[in-house]
Amino acid sequence: MVEKKIIQLVADPYPPYQYVEGNNVQGIDHDVIQAAFREHGIETQTRLFAWDDCVQMMETGKADGLFQIQPTAERARTFHFSALLRTAQTFFLRNSKNPIDLSNMKTAADVLEKHSLATVGGYSYDPAIDELSGPNRVFVADQEALLTGLAQRKFDLALMDRGVAVFLCRKLGIKEVGKVVGLEYQRQLHVAFQKGLGEIVDLFNSGLKRLEKKGVRRRIYQKYNFKS
Repeated sequence: MVEKKIIQLVADPYPPYQYVEGNNVQGIDHDVIQAAFREHGIETQTRLFAWDDCVQMMETGKADGLFQIQPTAERARTFHFSALLRTAQTFFLRNSKNPIDLSNMKTAADVLEKHSLATVGGYSYDPAIDELSGPNRVFVADQEALLTGLAQRKFDLALMDRGVAVFLCRKLGIKEVGKVVGLEYQRQLHVAFQKGLGEIVDLFNSGLKRLEKKGVRRRIYQKYNFKS
């Protein structure tokens, strides 16, 4: 029997998937997760912090769940992962004044030999990216720093989720960046829960299935004028 009636969730600001508007958290993933739990009469409270702070809150038991996150072997030892929340398209961006073509490059390591690459610190993108190191590997604090740094040509390339890039370019009025032809990655994103919340995870997973059957997820994407 589930006793928790309010699930405490944490996430980092990641528009259009979760962000603060006025005094409220909203966004595509936030709304999907909230709707999935409400299928079972369970409410959620979501708070947004820097990514490292979110992970620390999970590790210290100050939050029940964390989204959105890519499972790794290390993380699986600590967290219980939900069913697939969504598949993210992640690609390289460049400054429009800096012509770069990755179409002939087969690996991310090839990219790093010739170009500086920025990503958000603490994120897991893909093993091919996560394992890269060297002077051309740049870490920044958040998504906005990725775009503004790229617009200012502080580095050659930035790796970013498609939806986040579109949303933030509009919000920040950035027109100096564009997609690079070549390598792209897909990330399987989930919600991570505390190990002792197996029943909660099962309810959430079944809630996701109900949303699909009812067309709720599609309507949420339409609400934010976003194509999945």
